[in-house]
Formats: sequence, C-alpha cells, structure tokens
Amino acid sequence: MHCSANIFIVCSGRTTNDPPSVGLILGRRPCLQADAKLWDVVPAYCLLTSELKSAPMHRYLDLSHPIASGMSLYPGTPMPRIEQIHSVEKDGYSEQKLTMHLHTGTHIDAPGHIIQGGKLLDEYSLGSFHGKAITIDCRNNASEIGLSVVAAYEGFIGDADFILFCTGWSQYWGTPKYMDYPVLSPDLCRWIAERTIRGVGMDTISPDPIESEALNCHKILMMKEVLIIENLTGLEEIIDKPVEILCFPIAVKSADGAPVRAVARVIL
Repeated sequence: MHCSANIFIVCSGRTTNDPPSVGLILGRRPCLQADAKLWDVVPAYCLLTSELKSAPMHRYLDLSHPIASGMSLYPGTPMPRIEQIHSVEKDGYSEQKLTMHLHTGTHIDAPGHIIQGGKLLDEYSLGSFHGKAITIDCRNNASEIGLSVVAAYEGFIGDADFILFCTGWSQYWGTPKYMDYPVLSPDLCRWIAERTIRGVGMDTISPDPIESEALNCHKILMMKEVLIIENLTGLEEIIDKPVEILCFPIAVKSADGAPVRAVARVIL
C-alpha cells in the first residue's frame, strides 16, 4: 500500500476480540509490529483534516531585545561581553563566550531577587511562565501608571494570567531617555497582587523609579509571588489582541532572575 501521508494511526489489536490500541506515529513511514496487517495502517490525514481546518490560526511575535553591546542596563550592571573563543578557520569549529549578569536585557525577576528567602525561578512550575495575557495601552499616560488605566480593561483581566503594560518606551532602548520611564503606582501593584495574576510585564527597565531604594512595587508584587518581566519590546503590536505569552527563563539553578526569550502567540 502506498501513502504519502506523514501521520499514521496504527491499530495493534492482536485478535478481533481485543480492542485496538491506537497511537499516532510521526515520520516518513510507520513502525509496524510483526503481527500488523496492511489494513492496520490507516493514513490519519483524512481523520485530522477537519480538526486542522477548524484550529485557530496564530503567529509568533518576538518581545525580546537582543543581547548586544550598547544595550540599556540598570545602573551598576556591567555591559555584557561576547567573546570569540574558537573559530572555524583556526580550530575547526566556532564557539563564543557570553559573560553577563542574569538581570540583563529582557529578563524575569523572581521574588528572591528582592525578598529575603523569597521563591526562586526553579521553584516555579514551567506552566508559570506561560499563559493568557492582556496588554494595556499606557502610551498616553504620565510618569506614573495608576488604577485608572486598568479600569477600561477590568472586564478582560479576570481571565488573564499576565498583565503587560505598553508604555511605548522600548523605542528609546539603548538611549539615555530609556532611563526616564513611566512607573507603576503602588496602588496598582496592590490591585494586581490581590488577583490570581502569575506575572506582570512592561517595556521599561523596572516597575519602580530608577532612583528608588525601597522598590515598593517589586515588594508588593513579589510578596504574592507575582513574576515581573522587564525590558519587553513590541507590545504595541498586541494591544487589544488575544495572545498567549511564553517567557521561559534559561535553566539556572537557584536563580533569582534570568534572561528570557519572551514571545507572544497571537490568535488570528
């Protein structure tokens, strides 16, 4: 039997009285058991076509700044260094060395970053770094984003796992103006902390003012184990759109923060 489909359903029931065990095999050809018959292999294309056609279409948007020389950094954080350690010409292979602080670029903060004994990233489940997100347009706001901003979105926030704040400040990335950014108000952070929100994200370097030593917004959110994603970009493209955010940190043991490749999955 010839079939060009790459997905097969294999029924491996041994007798007519045995219920068949059905599994999907992905690949160029199915792997058959010794007692399988030709009619045991059924192209799954015809069975899956209707489901595939009805599945929602989506696309992915990168919400991350690349690690590079000249990028914006929190005061006191050294510039990341990328060194060419080996080259194809000299060694037969290429390898680079990256030296940087974990709270560099687009990254995620765990409570242990600010709270003594607070939860660390490897204590969160993987599902904590993924979920439904709502993006709030804050581009016309003053230097502080307050509760009035979320009022128009309150009906949608109840179903969200993440709240993202689009200030438009990512356009200033790599310039001195990036450090003169809008911040979240403590009242807004308390409002978020009272809800079942996994994380908040923003296209600025911090929810707190750059000169703050108290870091009240960090503390309010982190006391409730709300994750904070900083230095996002491209949020303008997902305002008022149904999206899922994926912000998985690199796997560093006992890390209080880590770079992420933040991505939005946009439902079309």
